[in-house]
Amino acid sequence: MKNMVNLPLYNNVFCDSSDALSLANRDGLLSNSSPVRTSSPALLWKKKKYIVPFDAIWSESRMKKFQSEIGINSRKILDMCIKSGQYSYSESLTIASSFVSFNKFLFKAACLNEKDLTENRLYIKINTKENKKENRLNSPIERLLHSNENFHIQQYSLDNYTSNSPNSAKFWTRISFGGIETVVYRMSLLLSRLVPKIFNRRQALIVGENEILIETASNLFLKGFCIKKVHQNYKDLTNNKQTISINNEITELVKRSIKKWTAECFIEKCLEVFVHDTTNLLNDLSLYIANWDFILSKEMYTNNVILINAPGNVSGFALKHVSQEKNMKIVSFQHGVTHEICETHEEVSVHYEINSSDFMITYNDESKLIMEDYNFSNAGAITCGISKRHLRAKNNNFSNALTSNTFVYLSTNLYRGNIGWFGTCDTDYRRAIKESNLINEVLSKLPHRVCYKRYPEENKRYIDKDPVINEIDGHNSIEVCDDDIDARYSLNKYKVIITSGATSTLSWAILSNRPVVLINSKNNIPLRPEILSVFSKSIFLFDDSDDNFHIRLKKFLSLPVKDIYTMWDRKESNRRLMIEQYFNRYDNGKSGTKAGKFIYKIVNFN
Repeated sequence: MKNMVNLPLYNNVFCDSSDALSLANRDGLLSNSSPVRTSSPALLWKKKKYIVPFDAIWSESRMKKFQSEIGINSRKILDMCIKSGQYSYSESLTIASSFVSFNKFLFKAACLNEKDLTENRLYIKINTKENKKENRLNSPIERLLHSNENFHIQQYSLDNYTSNSPNSAKFWTRISFGGIETVVYRMSLLLSRLVPKIFNRRQALIVGENEILIETASNLFLKGFCIKKVHQNYKDLTNNKQTISINNEITELVKRSIKKWTAECFIEKCLEVFVHDTTNLLNDLSLYIANWDFILSKEMYTNNVILINAPGNVSGFALKHVSQEKNMKIVSFQHGVTHEICETHEEVSVHYEINSSDFMITYNDESKLIMEDYNFSNAGAITCGISKRHLRAKNNNFSNALTSNTFVYLSTNLYRGNIGWFGTCDTDYRRAIKESNLINEVLSKLPHRVCYKRYPEENKRYIDKDPVINEIDGHNSIEVCDDDIDARYSLNKYKVIITSGATSTLSWAILSNRPVVLINSKNNIPLRPEILSVFSKSIFLFDDSDDNFHIRLKKFLSLPVKDIYTMWDRKESNRRLMIEQYFNRYDNGKSGTKAGKFIYKIVNFN
């Protein structure tokens, strides 16, 4: 492998950036017939003969089989680790988690062939001002082809990196939406710094936040708890590497998985990457354990409980390890409605909150059942209902409702790039095509104005502008929402909500009490098959695999708004039952109170 300058023309190129490709052409590195292999929807959108899909090998059926095996094999690995007695529970979670992430790499490796290891290849990398994001924007193929003496790298610095992170809503909007519970919570954090430790008999340590966690902490504060935020101080982490070997049973399972998807010449290379990355992750775990031990040792003067959001990561695994040693209970809180409605969510089941905690607070009984089915830690799940913030989504206090018949399309078209989970059987380019077809065949042809709300993209997948946005620019009746405010704050502005996929976005839409049109796709974050009938009776459900899907959807959305509302009202009784089962078990807005009461008991009797 060589970093290259003034090398000859290349007849096989890897590149995921239009601007970088143009610079390579400027520098005379490409011939007119050089095939450019890319995953970038923007590059493929140009429909140039020499630009070809890097991931063309991945048909829908092949991707479905690949995706479905990730969760199965990760749980096998977790079970092997636990039963072997060789690893602690936190180490077992880390190894299984590493395998889940490794499949992103394996997916890319499967796109390469034997010739890529010997023949002339050019890899065009990009560098941006956002240096931390650089590796995420570049494909990992360098790790596979570095032994090829004819493999060369050319790197270009680009300054057009922009993310689609949601902006903050106005201060009073956030206060109104968060309610008095959020105000009390923020005050409790401030007071925790002022009250002498000697007066704190009970304490809730906060690691991350979400809606129901904040409301629970607020309730605990009113019960006399000190509320204190704690977090890892990464500057304190010292690198004391230790070698933890991956046993043969695990490596053989991983090797079988690799062999199923890649060319034979890449099997050992892929296995080396898995072992290397897993070993590094285990080393990170030991650093996190030492840091959490240092942090929690300062809090041993009182009865503690740890409240955590999204603990399914190495830091969370380490916290679980330390909390057990110090006899502190961890209570995790459901982050969103997904696993109870999504068919493909098992892919990340080893990351479920319940596996990194002692108790988990859920929104509904379906979530509780699923969490307990995938529970490796003997933790308990308690159903307390959804947060008040979710229930406030149906109020009209946060923005003025539009008088015009404006619809909103809440897009869930978040590309995978090099970092996203799967949950889908479509490549990024196929997803872009389907999104474009929906815009051109349906949304742009309605008698109502449509606002296209992009899915928040805090970690950009491709540096090029999404070609789907360019498609929208060519139509008069549809426009991109340019405020980039989280959709939850503005749903009441719209008459009808359209969205797709079984994501947490759906819960905010349904609880807004606006008519909801859900596009279900068997290839992209689909609903679980067994709940399709329930959803069809409760909301407006369209399946993109049905005959004349676009025609039927366009016809429905072209109806007068009054007619849509009439049909929506007819589904109310069924919808109430659906919400209770799959979204919010209790509609009294007391989830924080219920969770607080439970936590108060476990702290008192701990």
